[in-house]
Amino acid sequence: MSVIYLGLFLDEESQVRLLDAVDALLRIERYPNTHSHHLTLAYQPEDSQVQDYTPHIGREITLAVNRIVLNDGVIAAKVDRAQFPDWVTYCQPYPHITIACAEGVKPMMSNAVLKSRVYDSLVLYNPVLLQATMGVYTYRDGVVTEGVLL
Repeated sequence: MSVIYLGLFLDEESQVRLLDAVDALLRIERYPNTHSHHLTLAYQPEDSQVQDYTPHIGREITLAVNRIVLNDGVIAAKVDRAQFPDWVTYCQPYPHITIACAEGVKPMMSNAVLKSRVYDSLVLYNPVLLQATMGVYTYRDGVVTEGVLL
């Protein structure tokens, strides 16, 4: 099984909760390409990373969104890394959930936007809590959040 990325996948209720919070805060029309369904831990992970996370496939975690960031192409939710359990050992430098992108903008641009620190930001003094499940994304099976990876 070829793993494209390791991630924390939001349940449907959490996806709706996050989109509702963003819509209420921004009061503008969201970009047309909505994503809002996972936090990437590792993109194109090494075999050792996949092996390290395999025992945790299916584990549930609560994510705390403490900031919404946006620019002219991306809206993303920053996730509080301090809330991660000890078993979350690999993560992108800027843990986030891409919420939406403008036409022609790829979701991975959220990383560049967060790294640049050139964006508008809304701090959430009451973090939005989201439920997610550890899993992987593969081309063959899509999202896998249960079972053993071979």
